Amino acid sequence: MASLRKTKVEYCNFDIMNTLENTMTNLDFL
Repeated sequence: MASLRKTKVEYCNFDIMNTLENTMTNLDFL
């Protein structure tokens, strides 16, 4: 994983991780 900086990229990565977390949670209901 590329080193993160305090930039928009970090926030974008944070959103991606949240999306993945939500997706995994939703898959638990299947």
